[in-house]
Amino acid sequence: RRLTGRQVPFVLVIMSLFLVSLAAATGHGAVNITLLPMSTGAAALDGSPYGFFFVKASNPAEKRWTISIEGGGWCVGNADCYERSQQTTHDGKPGSLGSSTPLIGHPAGCGCMNTDPDGLATDCNCIYMPYLDGGSFSGNVSNPVPVEGQPGKFIHYKGMRNLDATIDYALAELGLKEASELVVTGGSAGGLSTFLHLDHIAERMAAEAPECKRTTGAPVVGFFLDHATYAGSVAYPTSGNYSDWMKIVVADQNVKGALLPECLKAFPDHEHLCFMSPHMARFIQTPFFVFNSRFDVSPTLLRSSLLAAFPGLYGPECNWESDQTRGSPIAPDRFYRYCHCCAHFFQTLLNARDYC
Repeated sequence: RRLTGRQVPFVLVIMSLFLVSLAAATGHGAVNITLLPMSTGAAALDGSPYGFFFVKASNPAEKRWTISIEGGGWCVGNADCYERSQQTTHDGKPGSLGSSTPLIGHPAGCGCMNTDPDGLATDCNCIYMPYLDGGSFSGNVSNPVPVEGQPGKFIHYKGMRNLDATIDYALAELGLKEASELVVTGGSAGGLSTFLHLDHIAERMAAEAPECKRTTGAPVVGFFLDHATYAGSVAYPTSGNYSDWMKIVVADQNVKGALLPECLKAFPDHEHLCFMSPHMARFIQTPFFVFNSRFDVSPTLLRSSLLAAFPGLYGPECNWESDQTRGSPIAPDRFYRYCHCCAHFFQTLLNARDYC
């Protein structure tokens, strides 16, 4: 179909999460973390230096780049963010979503999202950005924030500075300024980061990397619907729904500077909507390609807003706090609700681009 106005090419890819693991599998090597100087203003939630993992292409002539942004939900409220900052393990191994300290001495790889004629590229220059700020790389609070009820405890909202300082370093020290193309990708909250920051990164590449002919985005499972939580759930960390949580993140972390100006004009009284993919995606000017499962019966999706509007899907007894109900089969009389939700997801995604 013909696109009009300022719309840009948009390709919807409805696939299973197999692609996420496939992208990771094409990574080459593993490297230690590169910590940025504190003078850059970058910092994790606990105030430790922000750092990233850079895997250089095995072919010295390779000029394609991927920036891969880690996901991991959001911390909602200062107390929740402080708890996140104290993590020392993640996914059963040393790691954190709020501190760089547990990452030191534990190499990580990075998967290319650039493409060859027959599939994903197996070689590229790749930056993997660990998620240490709890706000999809959007926070921008100058001073440490005291934690309520915990004297002497502070958190640091520096997500946007972490992003820019990493790009600064890559341009100055790693050869990003000589890139021929850049793909920005990320999964879950990292997918939202991709939506949020793609235009900003593309603008920087156009201004500072003159040989870069194409910057594109590949957000993976980052299109969270604006729905209430499903019935019987325990809202996290306070009462409310996904939209309410985003209001808190936007306010606490001073996210406004990371939001798209045209979106803010469209929602002057509801800035948090510009922190949510369904509302802000149509304002993105840089081409992006969405990876998001339309059909996925994994109960894990109950944690997201994708199934949130359909409380009967797994029955009122289902609660993500209970392992006993995980993996229960979908009853035939509830399958219709599931398909209806998927259809709503699909239509919302298309409407977000004014594509239909």
